[in-house]
Parts: sequence; C-alpha cells; structure tokens
Amino acid sequence: METGVNVESTSELAVSVGIPVIASGGVSGIGDIEKLMAVEASGVFAVIAGKALYTGALSLAEAIARAKNGKGCSSAKREL
Repeated sequence: METGVNVESTSELAVSVGIPVIASGGVSGIGDIEKLMAVEASGVFAVIAGKALYTGALSLAEAIARAKNGKGCSSAKREL
C-alpha cells in the first residue's frame, strides 16, 4: 500500500547533501508529485513511482502533464 512520500525528510536530505535527490517509495497519487514539485528548489529532482503506476493510483499521463505545466519546474523537466 502506498502511504505517501515523506516530502519534508526528502527535501531536508537534498539540502544537506547539496546534490540532486530522487524521491522514491510511497507515492500514493498525483498529490505526492505536486508536493515534491513544491520543494524542487531544495534539490529534489525526480521521483520514482513504480507501484502507484501499476495499481492505477497514479496516471503517468497526468504526472507528465503536471510536470510540464507545473509552477517551479525547470525547463529541462518540461521537456519530458
């Protein structure tokens, strides 16, 4: 069962290591993608969303559309 990403800890990790971080584990839907996009400036660069895709809890098309149109996304990410 997807329980949601620990956005705060992931963001803190990105800040502390100073290199891009890929969030993984716990994605429960598009809301988690949006929360991670909100902390992109901290260094959270991407997210792995395996199980949520397989179970249908997350639509890949919707996630890509949000990343392309989301505020705060870098131009490189919009080129998905």
